[in-house]
Amino acid sequence: MNRIPFHSQMMRRFVAGELTHVFDISRQQPKGFIDHLSGGYWMDGDMQVLWPPYKVGDRFFIAEGWKKQQGKLLYRVDHPDLDIKWRSPLDMPVGAERYVVEVTAVRGAMVGALRAMDRSTLLYGEHGWCAYSAYESIWMWAMGIKELTSLG
Repeated sequence: MNRIPFHSQMMRRFVAGELTHVFDISRQQPKGFIDHLSGGYWMDGDMQVLWPPYKVGDRFFIAEGWKKQQGKLLYRVDHPDLDIKWRSPLDMPVGAERYVVEVTAVRGAMVGALRAMDRSTLLYGEHGWCAYSAYESIWMWAMGIKELTSLG
């Protein structure tokens, strides 16, 4: 099963039951509008076919901020006041994940269409975090998620 990295603000919202969707910048940027077609794919204004990287029913482990200390695994969301150097969710060891989520919906949207609160749910990109206000016209995939199980 693949993993999906959540930064600390996303984890806090997820644990509180407030996070029902996440967004991932589309690696393939469409031209003009995009339209959902049957079969799980999308098409842009130039008739270019776009395949979302996720589909309804996909399941993921959530990778979160962590630290191994005195032989025990600590999770950042459980210890927000602990002043230590936390490890990135991208470096989380296999088997240390505590949550499994399932994708319930997938749609295309533009970064500029997000509310400020939703902008905090953008996933890690290959270039890390950036000021998304400079990227209002970038397309992304919006994924509805639900928790399937808590492993720890």
